[in-house]
Parts: sequence; structure tokens; C-alpha cells
Amino acid sequence: RRAASRRWWRWLAAARTGRRRQGGDRERGRHRAAGALARGGTEKQKEYAAVALANLAANADNQVAIAKAGGIATLVALARGGTDGQKQSATGALRNLACNADNKVAIAEAGGIAPLVALARALARGGTE
Repeated sequence: RRAASRRWWRWLAAARTGRRRQGGDRERGRHRAAGALARGGTEKQKEYAAVALANLAANADNQVAIAKAGGIATLVALARGGTDGQKQSATGALRNLACNADNKVAIAEAGGIAPLVALARALARGGTE
């Protein structure tokens, strides 16, 4: 378990910085971040993966790659039913992904509008959902 945790943190650091990995590239890292969210992991790992995707989604090329990797549906699911930290991180990632016109449509098609509105309402009331 400890070795798996070390691998996770090394991978997360590489994904956040966009560094090339031996035998891999940035695109593989983006796919891994989306896959990590979909497969599971601890609650904190899901939150950190969403943070990494939010950081990566600040780049236009990454926005396309994350969408192709299935990251939008996974982030919408976290925004809908994750912990407060996961919701916040997923919302940040979706915000960055929405800078791309095709991703705006994909977020709506994935059912992303309702959880984002619900979260905004909860925050307006002074709490979280």
C-alpha cells in the first residue's frame, strides 16, 4: 500500500507539472488523471486528480485531450456527488474546460449544468452542498 501511495504522488506531481515521463508523454498523463477519477482511489486522491485536471485544463490543447479521455463526464459525476473538496475541484476543472466551445456542449450533454447550479445555490446560501 505504501508503494502504491508513493507511485500515486509521483504520478500526480508529474501530471501537475506536465513533465514528460520516461516512455510516455503529457497526453498519457492526462488520460491517467481522468482514468484515476473513474476507477476510484481514496477520496483525497479523487480530489487531487480533479485539481490536477483543473490545472491541466488551463491549456487549450489539454482541454481537448481531457475531453477526449472522458474527463468531462467523470468531473460532472464528482461535481454531482463527491465530497465538498471534490465538488470544488471538479467545478474548477469544468470551469477551465468550458473555455472550449465544444466542451461547453459536452458539459451540458453530460448533465453538468444542474450540479453546477445546485452548487452555486448552496454557496449563495452560505454553505456547501
